[in-house]
Amino acid sequence: MPNDEFDLDALLKEADATLDDFPYDAASWHYESDEYPKDLPPDAAFMHLGIYLGWAIERDLISDALKERCADAIEKFRKRKIMPSEAFRTCCVDEFTRDHLNDRGNAFTKKYYLPGWKYYYHEDFHTLSGNEISGFYMPETWENCGRIKAAIDKRYQEWLKEKGGEA
Repeated sequence: MPNDEFDLDALLKEADATLDDFPYDAASWHYESDEYPKDLPPDAAFMHLGIYLGWAIERDLISDALKERCADAIEKFRKRKIMPSEAFRTCCVDEFTRDHLNDRGNAFTKKYYLPGWKYYYHEDFHTLSGNEISGFYMPETWENCGRIKAAIDKRYQEWLKEKGGEA
């Protein structure tokens, strides 16, 4: 008789592997959503993605393939010649995937960018935007990007502590 016992660990591993096939996020998921503010252009949906990617660039958490493919845009971003949203559109088009990050970047992002940890990037972004309606209304300025990146840094340090120090 086959063992009909439910294996929760196997199910969770399978679900985790399946999630790895999906993007972390996509701008179109937001601007095509019914909840997206109708008075904003689709471009506003790229800002939170760009800020996160910019943070990962500055912390050397992006993949070698992305570094190679987007060297020019990354250099322009570092010199503040393009805003984070433009860097994202240039390098990632619409979707933010595991291919854009290195192993450490993915380990942290999987924890922080997807619901389930005590912190969640989308919640932090919308809270720090200062707009009660939607974080998408926050102007894309270097000052605002710095505030969000400081919050990501804080979450990253907390994640490292949970892991037992420097990963």
